[in-house]
Amino acid sequence: MKPLKPTYLLLFTLSVIIWSSCSSGKSAFNRGNYYDAVITSINRLRRNTDNKKSSETLRSAYPLALKYYGDMAIAAQNSNAEYKWKEVIQHYSTLQSMYDEIQRSPGALKVIPNPTNFQPQLANARQKAAEESYNGGILALGLGNRIDARRAYLLFVNANEYVPGYKDVAKKIEEAQWAATTKVAVEPIPIASNSYSIDAQYFDSRLNEYLLSSQPNQFTKFYRLADAKSQKINPDHIVQLSFDEFSIGQVYLNEKESQEERDSIVVAYTVADAKGNLMRSDIESPKILPSIKPTSSFGKTVDTKTTDTNSGSTKGKIEEKKPEEKKPEEIKGEEKKPEEKKVEDKNPEKKIAEETKVEEKKVEEKKSEEKITEEKKSKEEEKNSEEKKNEEKKSDDKKDDEKKDDEKKDDKKETGKPDDQVTICHQPPGKPSERKTLKVSQSAVKAHLAHGDVLGECKSDGKDGKGKDGSGNGGDMPGLTSINQLTPFTMFASTSKDLTWLEFEAMADTTKIFGKVKATVRHFKKTITSQGVLNFKIVDTKTGALIAQQRMPSESVWVSEWLTYNGDSRALSPEQLNLAAQKELPVPTKQEMFVEFTKPLFNQITAKINEFYSKY
Repeated sequence: MKPLKPTYLLLFTLSVIIWSSCSSGKSAFNRGNYYDAVITSINRLRRNTDNKKSSETLRSAYPLALKYYGDMAIAAQNSNAEYKWKEVIQHYSTLQSMYDEIQRSPGALKVIPNPTNFQPQLANARQKAAEESYNGGILALGLGNRIDARRAYLLFVNANEYVPGYKDVAKKIEEAQWAATTKVAVEPIPIASNSYSIDAQYFDSRLNEYLLSSQPNQFTKFYRLADAKSQKINPDHIVQLSFDEFSIGQVYLNEKESQEERDSIVVAYTVADAKGNLMRSDIESPKILPSIKPTSSFGKTVDTKTTDTNSGSTKGKIEEKKPEEKKPEEIKGEEKKPEEKKVEDKNPEKKIAEETKVEEKKVEEKKSEEKITEEKKSKEEEKNSEEKKNEEKKSDDKKDDEKKDDEKKDDKKETGKPDDQVTICHQPPGKPSERKTLKVSQSAVKAHLAHGDVLGECKSDGKDGKGKDGSGNGGDMPGLTSINQLTPFTMFASTSKDLTWLEFEAMADTTKIFGKVKATVRHFKKTITSQGVLNFKIVDTKTGALIAQQRMPSESVWVSEWLTYNGDSRALSPEQLNLAAQKELPVPTKQEMFVEFTKPLFNQITAKINEFYSKY
């Protein structure tokens, strides 16, 4: 036999499904499941009121279903079962559901126009079942123990469901629940340690608050022992808690000193003119260490302001950036931390050595500047000698200039375009006293500036505080005002000065100098450890038996961590900067240490109590 192809197999499967769904009412009838046969045929007749097969199935199955479930109800009613009316209700409910389904199907009403209504029999059975459950609850409640009281509670609930408000069933439900509930009193926790003068009031209050607001099940209720006595409640169980072996360790201080170093840090700036001559230099200052709000391991926030060892200034949140991206900040004053002063007092030789290095560095910088000045002077002398040789050509230069001006005027006449006149201060080489103001064409300005002339009118000889070139710069560089007329400039912020430098695109070049920064770090970590054991017991008040017991150890560590440093703050890591902004916290009291020690125990003890009584 050849296997079926996938397409044929799919069609065959669908045919079987459709055939089984169409004949499911008849199949249920053949199996003797009359209720399913009735319900299936009714549902088919809702979709198609003229379905012949469904009509025939319903016409045959309904009488048989009436007989079958009717006989079952009568048999249950005549039995000697303890709670027989509960079964009777189930059978009459099945018969009544068929009646209701036929009433809601026009096609089914055509087949069964007069279905049997079993509502009177069902109502009677409910009344009998309510009475039956109520009497059973009374009997169980009278036995006087918690297990039977829970059974009585469920029977009273059933009676109320059969006939809502039956007799005084609501009162009996409350009575049975109270009798079935385990009353648990929690004793106050005794003083944890006489030697430390501390108490467990915080833990005791928190535990009682939790237990009174939550219950593991509906048959467990917690009370404070004092409340149980005042309400004249005899508890079934008593929870006893006590702290044993509680102790607080000594303050332990760990101190560690390290040398920190970071490379590729901008340590200075230099500004040179277009010819490479040094115009200005400045030192990049360490950034000012911000202050933060340090927190201890107990989570308490302490408002503090911490000063940088080298700056004495306070700022906001630390922002770690790359060295090239750090903005220079102003240092207005310096003051040492108390801890750092102690370090200097203990190491006078180191302090002297550092001061000596600073002085030597200043001397070297001064020598470098003098050397640069001497080189500059020699260049100026060479330049003056050349200017003297060219002095004879001064008149020729003037003639050339006049000739160029005349040519320009001729060009202007030819083109009809006006030529802009620029005012300059002509300064003959080597003869500043013979300066004079000239007006030259725009095209000749560049040549005049190359010869040492400056833009603008010539000013005084420097007696009024200005330079010989009239720029206010002592003659060392062109006037800012004149250059501003020709070349746009950008602002350059000083790293540690209040002054602002001007960097000109065509006249100056700024260079960053990178180097190493160092710092000596002293890291402090202070810790205190508290530890002990919570002893947990549950005692049965009637027998005095110990029905539950457990010892729960716990430990809590208080930590205060900070550091001080000497040197450049840029050598510190982000974590070290954060610790440098902290300060030593005051040691907590013994009571605070005990409260922190009890916090992890709270979750342990509540979980243990819930676990025990959820299964009790």
